[in-house]
Amino acid sequence: MRRLALFILIVLLAVPTWGQHRYRSHNGKYLCQADSTATTPLHLYSTATGEWCPGATVNDAGDDVDVCIEGDTDTALFCTDGGNDEVCISCTDPASQFDVRGDAAAAGTATLSTAELTVVDGDELGCLHFQAPLETGADAILVGAALCAEADGTFAATVNDTELVFKTASSAAAAEVARIDKAGNLGINTAIPSTLLEVQADAGAAGTATLSSAELTVVDGDDLGCLNFQAPLESDGTDAVAVAAQICAEADATFSASLNTTDIVFKTGESEAATEKVRIQANGIVVLVSVTADPCASGAPAGGIFYNSTSNYPCFCNGTDDLKLNDNTTACF
Repeated sequence: MRRLALFILIVLLAVPTWGQHRYRSHNGKYLCQADSTATTPLHLYSTATGEWCPGATVNDAGDDVDVCIEGDTDTALFCTDGGNDEVCISCTDPASQFDVRGDAAAAGTATLSTAELTVVDGDELGCLHFQAPLETGADAILVGAALCAEADGTFAATVNDTELVFKTASSAAAAEVARIDKAGNLGINTAIPSTLLEVQADAGAAGTATLSSAELTVVDGDDLGCLNFQAPLESDGTDAVAVAAQICAEADATFSASLNTTDIVFKTGESEAATEKVRIQANGIVVLVSVTADPCASGAPAGGIFYNSTSNYPCFCNGTDDLKLNDNTTACF
């Protein structure tokens, strides 16, 4: 009995006596709290070395153990899923390696911020980096892509102009390839887009945007791509929200290894969804709109050209009347 009492005394002397809360781990370490107040930190003490440990490891044996930290009102403020090696903020069932879950009817939010006290143009407020740091080789371990929020001016009480910068890499550290500026303009290969969308090529080349079809067997009449012009939020609805004008590239035959015959079709609307008015055929011939009544009488401008499908005449308006193109004197209608 004396030996047992002596052993207990030695153990107690080997562990800090100031901790009112003391928890024993399996590996000879103690987690101690200075007092019972919620503001005092926890410290790790090793009985093996008799020293305070600089850090703590939970589940250092690599077991399938879930660990959670509770908040004031959140019972799952920070949780780890030991079985799947995943972490979750405000949940116990992370959907990925890192899951930030918002409350009901609220979005999960992660904040990337800077400690800079005087933010100026060009400063990055936060970035998401995509990388393979354990790869082999110089370029292989560089940041492969990034999304950054970049200040577009000196911040002040009434100024926080910021742009989103998209970066990708090609045998180098990721560099800017696109930017959404503070006005919402998207620039491809330019940091100063002048319109909602600007595609800028390198010097000596033209900026190009491609409209294409995923159709595997293109036949006559298939649209390869279209540009629509529309006011979809118009309050009057019906005709007001229909496509008002359109330019389409339309196949004029079944495509093959040696054939891609295509027309350009121009469509406009007049109290209707846009319909074809002019077509430029693959051979360069311009096909005029066909009419069955005099458009000049209804206000067609001087110089307007049309086709009288009733009499098969190409005609034009001279400002007051319609005339046949073949003699400039005979009325078309």
